[in-house]
Amino acid sequence: MKPEAQLIAIAKYLGWRESQRHESGADNKSYITLGWTDKYGAFHKFTPDYLNDLNACMDMQNSLSHEKREDYALELCSVCAEDFGLNEAKLTVTDDMIIIAYATAAQRAEAFLRTMGLWRDDA
Repeated sequence: MKPEAQLIAIAKYLGWRESQRHESGADNKSYITLGWTDKYGAFHKFTPDYLNDLNACMDMQNSLSHEKREDYALELCSVCAEDFGLNEAKLTVTDDMIIIAYATAAQRAEAFLRTMGLWRDDA
């Protein structure tokens, strides 16, 4: 899944909506600014950078229901195991904790999308 598609999928899942804002420039002409509206209705030019910012990932992870958190942890271990040189079939509890602690924002985003059934291999 391409990075832009990942960002859009996560943002939309978390309640962000593509929107536009009408503004007046210094020349008194009207301009339309494309951007995003968050779940509180505030306009932003960009969504949070879920693929590179661990703080943004906290919002993403905190949105998970109690039931989905275990699924997310398992997906995260699956996504990261190869990067850590571990065999996913033989992970120990210690391996799991290390993987979760050191997972990058991009790995967390992929695991989140897979957990929520939003990952698309061709997108």
